[in-house]
Amino acid sequence: MRTLGRAVMWMVVCCFAAASSAHAQERLCDASAENCRIPLISLIDNERVGIDVGVWFFKDDRFVQALIRAQKRGVRIRMLMDTRANATYPENGPEFEKLTAAGIPMRRRTAGDILHWKLMIFDGQGVVEWSGANFSPDAFVPYDPYTDYEDEVIYFSKQLLGSFMTLFDDIWTNTKDYANYNNINGPLTRVHPTFPIDPRLNFPPKNSYQDRLVPLIDREPKGGLIDVDMYRITLARPVDALIRAAARGVRMRLYLEPNEYANPNRPGNKVQMDRLVAAAQKYPGTIEIRMRAHKGLNHQKTVWLHSQHIVVFGTSNWSDASDDNQLEANLFTDKLIGDPLNDFIFAELHRIFVRKWNNTAPDGSIETIAWKTPTLPPPTLPNTCTDTTATNYGGPLPCVYPGPGGGTGPTGPTGPTGPTGPTGGTTPGADTVVLWTSSVPAGNLHGTWQPQSDAVAAGGGALWNPDAGQTKITPALATPASYFEATFTASANKPYHLWVRMRSQNDAYANDSIHVQFSDAVTSTGTPAMRVDSTSSAEIVLQDGSGGAAPLGWGWADNGWGVAGANIFFETTGTHTIRIQQREDGAMVDQIVLSSDTFLSASPGPRRNDVTILPANDGSSGGTGGTGPTGPTGPTGPTGPTGGTGSTCGTPSGISTLGPGDVLLCPAAATVIVGDWTVNADATAATGASLLNPNRGAARVAAASVSPPNYFEMTFNATAGAGYRLWLRGMATADNWANDSVFIQFSDSVDASGLPTYQIGTTDATNFNLEVCSGCGIQAWGWEDNGWGVGVAGPLIYFATTGTHMIRVQVREDGLAIDQILLSPDKYKLQSPGFTKNDTTILQ
Repeated sequence: MRTLGRAVMWMVVCCFAAASSAHAQERLCDASAENCRIPLISLIDNERVGIDVGVWFFKDDRFVQALIRAQKRGVRIRMLMDTRANATYPENGPEFEKLTAAGIPMRRRTAGDILHWKLMIFDGQGVVEWSGANFSPDAFVPYDPYTDYEDEVIYFSKQLLGSFMTLFDDIWTNTKDYANYNNINGPLTRVHPTFPIDPRLNFPPKNSYQDRLVPLIDREPKGGLIDVDMYRITLARPVDALIRAAARGVRMRLYLEPNEYANPNRPGNKVQMDRLVAAAQKYPGTIEIRMRAHKGLNHQKTVWLHSQHIVVFGTSNWSDASDDNQLEANLFTDKLIGDPLNDFIFAELHRIFVRKWNNTAPDGSIETIAWKTPTLPPPTLPNTCTDTTATNYGGPLPCVYPGPGGGTGPTGPTGPTGPTGPTGGTTPGADTVVLWTSSVPAGNLHGTWQPQSDAVAAGGGALWNPDAGQTKITPALATPASYFEATFTASANKPYHLWVRMRSQNDAYANDSIHVQFSDAVTSTGTPAMRVDSTSSAEIVLQDGSGGAAPLGWGWADNGWGVAGANIFFETTGTHTIRIQQREDGAMVDQIVLSSDTFLSASPGPRRNDVTILPANDGSSGGTGGTGPTGPTGPTGPTGPTGGTGSTCGTPSGISTLGPGDVLLCPAAATVIVGDWTVNADATAATGASLLNPNRGAARVAAASVSPPNYFEMTFNATAGAGYRLWLRGMATADNWANDSVFIQFSDSVDASGLPTYQIGTTDATNFNLEVCSGCGIQAWGWEDNGWGVGVAGPLIYFATTGTHMIRVQVREDGLAIDQILLSPDKYKLQSPGFTKNDTTILQ
């Protein structure tokens, strides 16, 4: 039984958006209380395609060694760097020498001020990591949570990936401001598709940081609130704006760094901070300043404008260099109003700020202290927008503004935009089906659907269901009057994301949706869904959620509504039928995409004014075979590692819910049981029983044991070189978090680079915790992997050889029952087999 509550634990607990599946993989990691180095090293170690790095300096050799390991296993690595860091950070030069010796290509910034990027792009995993945090030992991990740390929040983003890929390619091929440093062989080339830059991003020196920030400060109305967390303030311009705001009655709270105030090399800090103190005296009740009280450094750069509900986050300080001379990366949430990502970033960052400001750390630590200004009462915002220039003056907050500065910019998701020719834009992968409706035979059109010539549509035409003023049809009809059908080839047990390029007649909301059905679609658990001749469907709506902008021209949409749609699976490999039926009349369709690779998590193009035409491919010419690590593509290609022969879960019945190569074990059938584990009869468990380690009230075991007193072992078959996601289905006694964890080891497991890890006979193990995060709670059976935190994926398991392997599960906390263990190289690699609470999913 655990002796310490999880509220004071600081393992890998990173914050994810929980309200929107569209942003469930956007992740903010608080380096004041969490180990943010672990997920970044895990990304490096699990990457199999390419890593792009932007670095000001390295002081932590662990990052460098991980990159070298990736280079050695064949991952393409490119690095943008700046040798001017070497004079200030002497550790940096030797680290670059190691990278040079490893053969990693590097280019250095030569123009203007420094390269101030701190980011890594992971091609194969579809993630960009970036923040103001340098790659140093103390920027990603606290020495002592809440007490000794560097103020940083690390952002792991999928949604902004395309923008960073495009800008990195722009810089990599820039020969004016950058020069080759080492290991550049051959011409400089782009390696990513070209994506439009998300309008929320700001990249000095290409864009001015202050030109975008200052008008937002000037627009915060009387009675509004501005919060600032800023490392360096040497520039008068933003301070002038804050003083103007104080004069009109805006409240503001500033959390600053005392070392910068006293920095003799940057006297401008003291000048600007003293000006703010003087303004607090001149305009009483408006400005409150607190300084860092914890050990370490406040290195963050974030601004919140509350009446506008805008947050500004990134790498730029309030300095002349960071404005428009250094290479920086910043996010302004004044664009794409209504995108849940904006709310998520604002709320998560502000939650951390408020904890520090109010000194409410769970362990009672004092993180900030009042400085030279009166302590003011907690701020309260008005109930309505008080800015007469806002379009919703007198209405509910936030204030909304028209025009270029007002956050009514494009609402479509970022994604590649190609020319209208079928060879333009992003080249779809082998596992992407692209159907042109201009190729649908006339005999497959029913009711009012008809061909429509359109010079900018795929193949010069689309299918159109003319607007007749009919009422919206929902749900779908089992026997619709108006529909069309097409066929395509796809594989079983693979996730496909559905995208449709549509146009709404007269760009009207009431003409922008369709129902989509399939002949044999299933959910991720194998349950029939969205079937032809049923009322179940995938609904495609061109408007992006209830707050999205009106349709405008052609645009791409998936089967989500303000969120990402669920992936589509198929029961069998081979030919399938798709049916499009009327939801609202007036819709036009020219392209339908089902993608298991290129567009699995990224749209083929924007939601408005799109010009992307993808090459037609019905899947029959290859690429829809399985995803085995060594299998070639093809319509019925090999399905990768076969595994699974170690299953002890009885004879399958009904539709199998396992994917290719999945290994399924039922611990109740284990033949090696040592110590205090017992078979426990349970009608809700797989095979009617689980393996239980009874709750004896014992203290939590701190580390795995070489010779544990309580464990069980099972054998199974798996393939070398395949990355397996590890899942357990467990139940904690009394739904208590103190009864929910075990250590897991294997006979010959290795990491992605082939080094031994989590092996039996050592103290190294991967941990399983049934409770997803601190305070998330537990209810009955649940599936969870070996990660810790909402949406945090655990490290993949690899094996040194193909054949028979052994798993050992030893007690970490007593009181846990386990009924199924899954190792999945494909189907459940990116998604859970079931729910974390009240689960009824028993695999077979």
